Amino acid sequence: MTTTQTNINGPLVIPTRRNGTTTIFLNTTPASFADPDSFRSGVPVLTSTLNQQAVVDTATGAFTAVFDNTITWTTKFTIDGREFRLGRKGQAFRTTLTGHLNPAPPPLGYFAGYAVGAARR
Repeated sequence: MTTTQTNINGPLVIPTRRNGTTTIFLNTTPASFADPDSFRSGVPVLTSTLNQQAVVDTATGAFTAVFDNTITWTTKFTIDGREFRLGRKGQAFRTTLTGHLNPAPPPLGYFAGYAVGAARR
């Protein structure tokens, strides 16, 4: 991911523009934060471009992040005999995360969030 602009307001660090890509993998083996590359194993089923805005509180380690994604590639995959596809090329989705940075990685932090379909901008 590339950060193209950052603002600082007291303890808040706001990388107002970050761009990159996302790949979602179908992984049939367990992944572990002790081995971050294990999250990249398996078969890719979706890629997207992303724009991110985040707010990090350097005093507490709390953060929120919003990712606007546009699907650039997707393929069908099968789980338990049923076929699935995560969206279509050109469709958009938004992921929102909230969490806390870990002062002694790994992992880098703990987070939870959700994704929803979104209108393209």
